[in-house]
Amino acid sequence: MSSVREPYRFRQSIRRATIAALAISGFFGCAGKVGTTARSMLSHVRDDADPNVRYEAYAKLGRKRTYDNEQQMVEAVAELSARLDGDKEPPIARAMICRSLGDLKRPEARTALIKCLEDEDGDVRTEAARALGKVGTDEDAVLLARMMAIDTTHNGRVAAAEGLANLKPKDPKVLVSLSENLNNDDPAIRLAAYKALKSITGANPGTDVEAWQEYLARNVPGFSGESPVAAQPAPSQIASRPTSPRAIALPEMSPSDAAVRPVGLHPGDFRANAAAGSAAARSGSTP
Repeated sequence: MSSVREPYRFRQSIRRATIAALAISGFFGCAGKVGTTARSMLSHVRDDADPNVRYEAYAKLGRKRTYDNEQQMVEAVAELSARLDGDKEPPIARAMICRSLGDLKRPEARTALIKCLEDEDGDVRTEAARALGKVGTDEDAVLLARMMAIDTTHNGRVAAAEGLANLKPKDPKVLVSLSENLNNDDPAIRLAAYKALKSITGANPGTDVEAWQEYLARNVPGFSGESPVAAQPAPSQIASRPTSPRAIALPEMSPSDAAVRPVGLHPGDFRANAAAGSAAARSGSTP
């Protein structure tokens, strides 16, 4: 009888050892190479020569639970903002920094994110637009509307609409710009503009430009149907101005839809977002 039970006992011991090994590897794997504390992650950001390790630190610094207190978060925002200057990091890392700054929702990141709206890399501009929607002020809405009008990338224009969704501006020029994009050739941009308008106004008068402009003319003071947002100052001009509401008389309110927000940031993510938006449009969910 004992000889029959030996193989069973052996299999059980192997199973227990395997489970223990997986648990241990999982525990240490969660910590990764940058540790679990804000202090450790910031140390890697400043001193680690491996860009992959720094990238991991940038991603984890965007989680509020990483911090023990507000002062740590303020320190991290200052460090992350500084890393956006010049060529300290490759574009994919700068894009992740922008995302983390947006997730932390600290106003101290505003100036650095505005500058990134003019970055040469489309992925950086895309993440900066989304992040600015979370940390910006009313006057920044015109920058996102301008980006939606003139950015050279599909994803940048969609992200600008998503940023407007979070800011919720009431500036008539911004609302006109969004309504005009309901006729955009790109279905994903049409969908983003439509969701933004619904989120800003709380209304849904239809899916065409005329219906929305008629609604806006009745309900938005100062609405004229003209949208000169493309002629507005560039982000670099506005970033240098003081943040006082009187510094520039622009927006107040706009919409937000997280759309496709990948957990990690990889070069193919943005193309995947574009495909997802187009697929949604073909299924009939876009105006």
